[in-house]
Amino acid sequence: MKSIYMDNRWAMLQQEKEKGNASIYVFEKDGRKVVYPFIKRAAGTVDGVQYFDLVTPRGEAGIRFENCRTEDLAKIAAAFDEAFAKYCAEEKIVAEFIRFSPWHDHYAGLTEVYDLNFHGNVYCNNLTCDFFMEEYPSNERQKIRKAERMGMEVQFGNDESFIENFLNLYCYTEERFDACDYYRLDKAFVGKCIAMFPDEMLFAQANLDGKAVSSTMFFLGPDIAHGIFCGTDQQYRNTNANKVTMYHAALYASEQGKKLFDWGGAKQGSPVEMFKKRCTKEFPYYRGTKIRDEAIYAKLVEQAGGPRENFFPAYRKG
Repeated sequence: MKSIYMDNRWAMLQQEKEKGNASIYVFEKDGRKVVYPFIKRAAGTVDGVQYFDLVTPRGEAGIRFENCRTEDLAKIAAAFDEAFAKYCAEEKIVAEFIRFSPWHDHYAGLTEVYDLNFHGNVYCNNLTCDFFMEEYPSNERQKIRKAERMGMEVQFGNDESFIENFLNLYCYTEERFDACDYYRLDKAFVGKCIAMFPDEMLFAQANLDGKAVSSTMFFLGPDIAHGIFCGTDQQYRNTNANKVTMYHAALYASEQGKKLFDWGGAKQGSPVEMFKKRCTKEFPYYRGTKIRDEAIYAKLVEQAGGPRENFFPAYRKG
């Protein structure tokens, strides 16, 4: 199951948001590979020496094994860890934060290398079946059909008009959830997305009363489509426009031969989680962490004024 998050361009695209430089570390032994895309970020200075930490790019790709049998995972993982520890020492890398793919079990081969924790679920439609009938409950199907009877239509594109409409609508999302810089978007970033993924990035735009009322920005990967950002005019919240774009984006992806439509995760117990859970299947999502230099890590935490609770690395304030 291949995701666009595994594309080398993806890490390059996320450099600005992750505030670092993209790189890929490949470990190979006996024809078996461990592929590790990451963003290298400045962590701080200790005694005049600059140190760094690593984070996998936005989305879930994490570290992955290639051409590796299950029975060989532990051996390859140990060899990778030994080699990567040397790399981290040479590059002054203090810590790692990894978002593992929920569509693969690569994390299971790294239990002896990283501290793993279950972070939640991502919510997906199975596009290999009639997902509208099998995954959408009848009341949600009725809401979508009612909106369509009202005249709501969905268009797809990524030209200037789609960009402008999306950004105008996404402002409502930013305001509603008091989004931090990481989740805020501007025309330059969206333009960069299209420039780097001209054939894979689209908007699903719902129109009603002669205007755009909801828009979802999504990417078509080899097997998985990803709904990344969406926005809806708050005056039209009761029209279920967001659900209409959600359904039609997944339908479009299924017509392009994709196997899954990924709607991402959500904070446990939140309205967003409840919304996504109603119409999708759940895939468990794991994160991994590791401190490569305990002494320097402790000094960075001290310099930051103490550890940030429930955050890794603990010296980062955001």
